[in-house]
Amino acid sequence: MPGVVVVQLPDGSSKELPRGATALDLAESIGRRLAKDAVAARLDGREVDLSTELPDGAVVSIVTSSSEEGRAVLRHSSATCSPRPCCGCGPAPTTPSAR
Repeated sequence: MPGVVVVQLPDGSSKELPRGATALDLAESIGRRLAKDAVAARLDGREVDLSTELPDGAVVSIVTSSSEEGRAVLRHSSATCSPRPCCGCGPAPTTPSAR
């Protein structure tokens, strides 16, 4: 069917989503709580970001913060992008105002 993708879930069921849907869209279509707890996804056996577009026929599982895999994702993300000005991803450094 044009305009849709069908993905396979870990329990063997399938889910139909609009073409261009992401892993987060999949989690939201399953449940609000799952989407809230999601930190990554597993797409055809490899870990991907929640913003990854899902291809037709992919096997997809949602990784949550309560799983060991999810905690590893969070630890890696925290270590990689800590709030420090060196890499530009943390808060902007503050400078004292001139008086």
